[in-house]
Amino acid sequence: MSDQIISPDGTMTDMPKAQGDDGVYTLKQMQDVVGGPIQALAAYDGRLLIVNEEGLLKGLEHNPEASDLVGFPIMGMALICERGMLT
Repeated sequence: MSDQIISPDGTMTDMPKAQGDDGVYTLKQMQDVVGGPIQALAAYDGRLLIVNEEGLLKGLEHNPEASDLVGFPIMGMALICERGMLT
């Protein structure tokens, strides 16, 4: 399964190649996707969901697709990826 960016409108796009030296996503790369500080959440399927930890405070748009992966409201852009893509 490929790592994907999930937009609030439900659009899913492939995540660009990891830029870290060890083949994982860099902090900046993940922050750029979610638009700010990140929070990693365990998804129901064992992958990680990377979200903007300030999404609710910033009033970002609700992301129903990402919310379904964790069982509670997620706001803004999200990245769903395999656990091994983070250090």
